[in-house]
Amino acid sequence: MKLGTMKNGRFFRNVGYLHSGSQPKFYLGRDKIEAMVRAGKIEQLWRFVVADHERAYSHWTAEERADDSGPFWFGFPLDAARAVAEGVPVGEVPGGWLERLAEVGIATTSPTALATGKIETFGQAVKDYIAAVNESHPTLWGTGKVRLIEFVAERVPDFTLGDLDLAKIDSILRLMANRPVSNKTGEPISQAWARNAVKEFRCFLRWLHLNKHYHWRRPDDYEVRPVKVARSQKERARITSLAVETFSVEELTTLWRYALPWERLMMALGLNCGFGMAEMATLRPEEVFFGQPHPFAGRLGLPEEPADWIRRLRGKSDVYGEWRLWDITAHALRWVMALRPHPTPPAGNDDKNGRQPAPTRL
Repeated sequence: MKLGTMKNGRFFRNVGYLHSGSQPKFYLGRDKIEAMVRAGKIEQLWRFVVADHERAYSHWTAEERADDSGPFWFGFPLDAARAVAEGVPVGEVPGGWLERLAEVGIATTSPTALATGKIETFGQAVKDYIAAVNESHPTLWGTGKVRLIEFVAERVPDFTLGDLDLAKIDSILRLMANRPVSNKTGEPISQAWARNAVKEFRCFLRWLHLNKHYHWRRPDDYEVRPVKVARSQKERARITSLAVETFSVEELTTLWRYALPWERLMMALGLNCGFGMAEMATLRPEEVFFGQPHPFAGRLGLPEEPADWIRRLRGKSDVYGEWRLWDITAHALRWVMALRPHPTPPAGNDDKNGRQPAPTRL
């Protein structure tokens, strides 16, 4: 299939005819592979228009045939072709076209079409995945997963799951690895966010493959391979022998001097235990131990003197970790626990679904 190319890099293709006899030009974007896919779908829509015209032509009178100028784009088929060219879902689908769109693999937002189950779209599956994550992970970690898959969906034009083949999967992974621009900052997303977006998209694929409500199954030749996230030239120039940027003692002193008590608590947990926001937000009172010797001090050859500890399982991996607290960290934790007491809920205090309330946090 041969495509035309504009000076600005956009691909186009002339398909079919208008009532005036001229050929419409469909602009297909700047990705050549995606442009060829869109052009193929538009040509299939044109074939449907030609087939409908031929069926109608066979029932016309000789006078009607004499006035015939041939098939031409009109109404819904033309609107659908333009939507496909732009890479957006088709709107309302009139009767007789639902099966055709499903056959070609054209995405639609028509409630009637989606309700039939004949057309399953990427956007529809993402919404169901988000609902599943909110149900299974009502935590800060789950919120992060939702933000990541929403980010992916916002940058991928909707399509039918029939098009989610190996080439489509690779194109989405490449898009994330190339770090698209953030709507919030106007700059390319960070390398960490790009890596997490790749991981979350793969989690979505695994969920979709196992979901019995969807007919999509993972391609047989699909393999999880390492994806290299791009680094900008500006970032390369900043790399020195010190790979991690850190605060100086003077900067930390200034931050500590003007910080509020709550901010000092977060600084202490970050410096003492290396905690990020997720670890701080999920820390629970029963994971903090004041004035206790290490439970295995004798076995480990440690002094059997009282100390302050945090002992817990890591949120993602369930790996055990423990941290001996500095005096200032223990003092800050005592302050926040006295300021925000959380009594244990009484037995039988279930919610309407029969579940116990989530454990309290600091």
